[in-house]
Amino acid sequence: MLQTKKVIQNHFLSLHHLLPFILVGASLLHLAALHQYGSNNALGSSSFGSCCYLFFHLDFYAPNVLGHADNYIPVIPMSTPPHIVPE
Repeated sequence: MLQTKKVIQNHFLSLHHLLPFILVGASLLHLAALHQYGSNNALGSSSFGSCCYLFFHLDFYAPNVLGHADNYIPVIPMSTPPHIVPE
């Protein structure tokens, strides 16, 4: 049991330390491929730019659109809400 635990711990530790370097390497390869071959965007528009545009407009001009009505109920700090029932 102890030997198995140590082996699993070593595998997890090595993965934990190697994964950031693998991700950085994959990102650099991806950037190099984009720099060399360019993007294959058939529409000619930036999907990242349109997502940022939508997010910032929703966030600054209509912040409550994605909210829920329960977020505006005033709280009583010393009592449990009625919808929370003990098991």
